[in-house]
Amino acid sequence: MSTPSRYEPGKPPVKLIVGGVVAVVLFFVVIAFVSSFYAVVDAGTRGVYKVFGDVADTPLEEGFHLKAPWADVENINVRQVVVEERVAAASFDLQQVQTTIAVNYYPEPGKVAQLYKKIGADNLDWERVLMRPRIAEITKAVTAKFSAENLIRQRAEAKLLITEQIKKELADSGLVVVEVSITNFDFDATFNQAIEAKQVAEQRAQQEENELKRKKIQAQQQIVEAEAKKQAQQFETDAQAYRTRISAEAEAERTKIQATAEAEAQKALAASITTTLLKWRFLEKWDGVMPKVMGGNGSILMQLGLDDDEKK
Repeated sequence: MSTPSRYEPGKPPVKLIVGGVVAVVLFFVVIAFVSSFYAVVDAGTRGVYKVFGDVADTPLEEGFHLKAPWADVENINVRQVVVEERVAAASFDLQQVQTTIAVNYYPEPGKVAQLYKKIGADNLDWERVLMRPRIAEITKAVTAKFSAENLIRQRAEAKLLITEQIKKELADSGLVVVEVSITNFDFDATFNQAIEAKQVAEQRAQQEENELKRKKIQAQQQIVEAEAKKQAQQFETDAQAYRTRISAEAEAERTKIQATAEAEAQKALAASITTTLLKWRFLEKWDGVMPKVMGGNGSILMQLGLDDDEKK
């Protein structure tokens, strides 16, 4: 006779608990087994396919991929990153320069497998092996071509040379250089003081030159104003002389016209005075009294031109 299973009220049977545990374990085993047949390559990465340590040359694109259970897929970041390197160098005039270079780059997606095999899977490895030594070497070489002062004045030219050299050196490395920036130039305290003193002197010289130009412009303005005033006075003098001359000519013309008119009037008056008119005017003024002294032949009357009828 079989022994009945032990059962206690309020507790699940032991077989039921064991069965649940076994089911969960089997579930995870199945999941692990199934997952060994596929791999997921995350966005912004490429998958390095490895079989017993051997790396496939072609990386996997983003997304879902089938694989052998004994193979492994490692995601490699291909997003753009930046590396900064502080380089101690010497300028052409032997000034000590601390230069900070920032390089934006990303691994070429199709070459991440080669980078993985040769150097490693992390961008820190790539920077340590490939980038930082080259950045330091190129920066020193370019810095030595410029004086310390020209490094400040010709910063863009120095940056262009460094950028071109870094891109050229890393062209076949599998790393793509996007942008190179010179974030800072630091010189020793003595040089900084000399530069500051020179800048102050240049600013003062510029101010004095500007002041000299201002005074020169003011002097030119005063000359122009004086010349304009002189011309205005001369114009007023000429205008006054012209007005005087025109007035004199007009007065002379007026006098001439008046004299001519008076002469014409006298002439007309003389022409209008006849003997008969004179006699008439005399008779208008005569009171009828004959002169007490007369010529024997009546000369007064004869002088008046009285004819015989008038005498009677």
